[in-house]
Amino acid sequence: SPDYFTTMGIELVAGRFFTPDDDEREAAPFVAIIDQKLARHWLDGNAVGRQISHLGEEWTVVGVVRHARIEQVYEDDRPQIYAPHAQLPFRAMTLVVNSSIDPTVLVPMVRAVVKEIDSNQPIANVRTMTGLVSESTAKQRFSATLMTVFAFAGSLLAVLGVYGVLSYSVSSRSREIGIRRALGAQESGVLRLVIRQGLLMTAAGIAVGLAGAFALSRAMSGMVFEISSADPLTFVLVPLGLFVIAGVACLLPARKASRLDPLAVLRTE
Repeated sequence: SPDYFTTMGIELVAGRFFTPDDDEREAAPFVAIIDQKLARHWLDGNAVGRQISHLGEEWTVVGVVRHARIEQVYEDDRPQIYAPHAQLPFRAMTLVVNSSIDPTVLVPMVRAVVKEIDSNQPIANVRTMTGLVSESTAKQRFSATLMTVFAFAGSLLAVLGVYGVLSYSVSSRSREIGIRRALGAQESGVLRLVIRQGLLMTAAGIAVGLAGAFALSRAMSGMVFEISSADPLTFVLVPLGLFVIAGVACLLPARKASRLDPLAVLRTE
């Protein structure tokens, strides 16, 4: 209908929207509005006024609108043709209402208006746009939630692994650290020694993880939209966060090593 594009917030790029005159099926010529993706097929880039063949008829393009995701919020890249309902009628229609009123209050009002127009017209499958978007992304959100849980578990295991390895390393090198302290090594020097060892292991693990993430980014492209599966910000912030967490995990073994009593260690050895 003429107000569809305004109601849906679909922007006009060139030409015009449909008008009430286009609904006069007998008198009006066949007209259509196409999206930018279809308009790009025209050699000169100017589709308004051109003729296209569709469903056995010749349609005159009167407008070009921005591409809209009609069924899904991702991978909905099919070119689109819009026609006036009177010229291409369907038995079932969707009524779209754009309002700031709470949907729970608005729906009975809409039902009452439709009933006044046609008391035999059934209304079914009433949904909000928020609900439609949520349904469209349900699979992706579930997969993302599952991967977030696995990522958190993996990060926790990585932190515990770094802590465990460093704790074992400090215990096995207690004699060496005791000698270093006896020869004048400061607590800060021992602290840096142990932390550096842990961060080198972390950096190696992050490098391997980034290589694997880049390799799998194409497989992840169907799970995200509006951002790239190889989003630079993500590939910078996540490794940086892991590096900081691993550094915190290194602190306890490092502090333990820096506070070893060299006399006690050497006496034990």
